[in-house]
Amino acid sequence: HNSTNGNHPDVLEGLRPHPHMKHLRVEYCSGDVFSPSWLLPHYLPVLRSLELYSFAGSRSISFSNLDCGMEVRRFSSLSDISISWCTNLCCLEEFIKPDYLAAIKKIHIENCEKLVSMPTEKLGDFHFLKDLKISNCPSIRFQNGLVLPNSLKKFQLVCCGDFSKFIPSCLMNTTLLEYLSLNGCP
Repeated sequence: HNSTNGNHPDVLEGLRPHPHMKHLRVEYCSGDVFSPSWLLPHYLPVLRSLELYSFAGSRSISFSNLDCGMEVRRFSSLSDISISWCTNLCCLEEFIKPDYLAAIKKIHIENCEKLVSMPTEKLGDFHFLKDLKISNCPSIRFQNGLVLPNSLKKFQLVCCGDFSKFIPSCLMNTTLLEYLSLNGCP
């Protein structure tokens, strides 16, 4: 949805992709929070990749109603997430969660200039994560540490916040790592 007139949450809610959707790209959304009610495992049971592109107004991205009492709903097929050019995005704490994304293999977050918070201390709990890229997110804070999974094969931090106190210790468990790029970070 491309909007120049402000927030249109009813359009986003009305989108509700087909349940057999495997690859979903959502572009140019407005609104403070991206959390459509249809972005749930039972609505998109075979979703493999999710790309969120150019959400100029969104400050946070989260899943809607994934915790249902004692049962946590999981995306069992979702393996790739890409978030790029979300220039006002500041928080991913309620989105990048190992409990919800059990099968995730690739996380790319790029050009999110105001991103401050994401659960970098929980990345080690993504047991299937092979490819992690955080690029051009200069405001990100690694407040609670940086823990990487031993499944990681490709790791890129480019022009991000100061993570120097976690290097090289965060790399100790990454015995499968084949590609490492630490570039332009203080």
